[in-house]
Amino acid sequence: MDQVSELLAWARQQDRGAAGLGPEILDRWTDIVQARGSTMFRFLVANHNVVRDLQGDKRGLLPYLNELCSIIAPDGSTAEDQLRIRLALMSVHMAGVLGLDIDADENDVLSAARRVARDLLP
Repeated sequence: MDQVSELLAWARQQDRGAAGLGPEILDRWTDIVQARGSTMFRFLVANHNVVRDLQGDKRGLLPYLNELCSIIAPDGSTAEDQLRIRLALMSVHMAGVLGLDIDADENDVLSAARRVARDLLP
């Protein structure tokens, strides 16, 4: 969670909704997922109640994701654009779980998730 907190701290210092900020945050998010391995993210998803109890914050990653999304989205963003941003971040986050049955290396799955997520950004 330290890397996610660091990403959020960096993102808070950026101009909200600035051009290129969405792809940069998405790339950094993907780098975190890739560095930690999708195994850890699969564990977090499968055991979210245990992790939540240990962590103390019952909301898990959701507050981080919500704030990152609000930083990426310029003021006055449409509902569709806001949803696209959330789906982009979550698609990378969920690639470790959803990619289990894909006949490919974990890095290939996460690289594909990065490309798909970038296509989702408004």
